[in-house]
Amino acid sequence: MRFRLTLLLFLTTLTGCSSQQKLFDAAHGSSANAAGWSPLISAVDAGNLPAARALLAAGADLAATTEKGWTALHFTVQDTVGRAHDTELAGLLIEAGANPDARDIYGQTPSI
Repeated sequence: MRFRLTLLLFLTTLTGCSSQQKLFDAAHGSSANAAGWSPLISAVDAGNLPAARALLAAGADLAATTEKGWTALHFTVQDTVGRAHDTELAGLLIEAGANPDARDIYGQTPSI
């Protein structure tokens, strides 16, 4: 399956973009691409805490999953890159209501 990077998904990887909040508000946290990557998942994967906060404020779907069943929370705890914001992002998502028991297609939860 071909991965398509939409403008909204691209902007979630940037910080300090002045039009970012307007786009998030317009999208209401949706607009996943063909692989199921929502703007929230993309922002979390990029370690973009401000974008994740803005998307959650705009009503991003915490239960949205990629084609492999990963939620945004899966990306915060299973990423091997070790970014500085992973713990903070995980806390933000859990506080917002992310399910730490959500299982991907392999049966793994974010806590594994």
